[in-house]
Formats: sequence, C-alpha cells, structure tokens
Amino acid sequence: MKSLVTRKEERALKKFLSLSAVPEMTLSYHELRGYLYGIAITPDVIEPGEWMPLVSGDEPPAYENEEQARELTSALLNVLNKHIAAFNEQRLFMPFEIESSHDEDFENIVDWTSGLEEALSLRPEFWDEYEGLSDDEHDLLMNSLVVVEGIVYPEDAVDMFDHLPRSELLKIGINLSGNDTLKIAQIQFFMLQALELSVKTIQDHAARLERLRREQLRASGSPFQLRSSSIGKNDGCLCGSGRKFKDCCSAQARPSERVIKGSSRKQGKIIKVEFPRHGKKNRDRRR
Repeated sequence: MKSLVTRKEERALKKFLSLSAVPEMTLSYHELRGYLYGIAITPDVIEPGEWMPLVSGDEPPAYENEEQARELTSALLNVLNKHIAAFNEQRLFMPFEIESSHDEDFENIVDWTSGLEEALSLRPEFWDEYEGLSDDEHDLLMNSLVVVEGIVYPEDAVDMFDHLPRSELLKIGINLSGNDTLKIAQIQFFMLQALELSVKTIQDHAARLERLRREQLRASGSPFQLRSSSIGKNDGCLCGSGRKFKDCCSAQARPSERVIKGSSRKQGKIIKVEFPRHGKKNRDRRR
C-alpha cells in the first residue's frame, strides 16, 4: 500500500514534533498520522488554529528560525491536504494492514487510533448524526465507534465483555479469568482485529455527510473553503492567535524573543458513544 507521506515529509513531521516546548503533551508520530487522517475525513472545515495547538500541547514549537517554521508548518499542511484529496477521491485507507502486522506494529497502530479518536472528537456531533441510516447501518456505525474507543480505552470495555457468556468469549479467543492487565490486553487485541472495517464504516459515514455538506453549499451559493499547503509571513498564524505569522510563532522562532510558557494538558475529549451496559458518555477524561 503506497504511503501518502514521503520520507522527506516524515522527517519534517518528526522534526516538528521534536521541537515541542511540552514534549509530554505532544502527540507521537503515529498519533499525528491518525490525527491528520481523522481531520481529513471529518465532514467540516477544521481550521489549523483549532487542531494544530493540540498537536504540540497548546504551545508553539521552539523553531530554530523563521525559515524552519515555514518549512515544517507547510509540510504538516501538505500532508493533511494529501489526506483530504485522497478522501475526496475515495482512495484513502488506513496505513496498516492488521492481518499482516507483527507484534511490534501494534503499539504504532494503537497510537494511530488514539490520534484518529482525538480528531473525531473535535466534531462529535457528526458521529451522532444518524438521519437517513437504516437500523443496521446505525448499529454498524455505533459498533465501529465502540471499536475505536475500545482500542484507545480498553479498560472501559471490560464490563461489556464481562456480561457476555464465557463460552462465547472463548470462541473469539478471550479468557477473562486472568488479571486486569491480561483482560485489557485481550480486549484491545480483539478490537484491533475489527479496526480496518470500523475505520471504513466511519469513513463511509463521513463521505455521506460530506456529500450532503457540499450539496448544501452549492444550494446556498457559498464558496468551498480551501486549505493552503504553505504559509507566508503575512498569513494568519496557525496557532489561532489572530496575529500574523511573522508577528507570532515566527517571531517566537527567534531565540532572543522566544518565551516558553508553562505546560498545559492537552484537552481530551471522547466520541459520544456508550459501551453496552457501561455508559461513559459524560465522563471527564484526563489523558
């Protein structure tokens, strides 16, 4: 499967992440890949000022100079735009093949799924939009969201599996007679087997909503919003400050003017779904 990210872009994304002022709050590389994937399939325009701060813990990266700031932010936007184009052309697929993955790949897949969940949680109302779906389609979408949540938060899925007959669990390779760590690992691994189909289901739902969005825009005569793959000195800063790039993050790239603020936690949100018999819809999640 051909990757949408070139080696040069991969190096740029990793460099972008490495310059974070709050590394403990920064997405990992594979979380970032899943995050961009989720933003690309969301049937709404999410401005960089909203999604970019969550990548590096609400703090602009400590760029070495202005040129590096433009180069890395342009690479980030270019990768996102390639994902959006692939989604619109129905050629966007998750970058892992679960069946052929090795044990060492699963940590990356879980990270990717965590990033995807973070992005989908920026617009939870779209995943609660069931108008026009049959009961079977609704159930499939809900189950797919539960799979994503179950991979990211497997400890929350334990109760759901505890209510299933032991004989049925053994048929699917789950034995909950062990300790909690073993239970969680088995549940997460089981959910991973359903991830590809789940992502496809969520993506198909997103494509349907995107078609409706475009039809509404055409009917209203409103122009489509396009996202630039580069940033100039006089463009609005991607951090969402409202200032020009040259007066904001670009200025912070100059060592003499850089100010590193205190760290703040990345705001965690969850997709508004509930595990059967184990509601967590209104729980405040701290990561």
